[in-house]
Amino acid sequence: MLFFPSQNSSQILIFLVVRYLQGTKEFGICYKTMTNSSLLGYTDSDWVGSVDDMKSTSGYAFSLGSGIFSWASKKQATVA
Repeated sequence: MLFFPSQNSSQILIFLVVRYLQGTKEFGICYKTMTNSSLLGYTDSDWVGSVDDMKSTSGYAFSLGSGIFSWASKKQATVA
């Protein structure tokens, strides 16, 4: 993360969000009018874990019509 000694965390966050938006303004999802556009959500977990580090992975994806608008995948931080 960048270090700004004279700025508070809110100003830093605003700067980072604006920088991200400027860098991704050419990206986008095209939503077309559809008679059957459904909001779908999927989630999955791998409780067995990786054979290398025995950490599990979980994730989700949400779509509207034919375009995914939110997704994430995360590996477990520690092994219990």
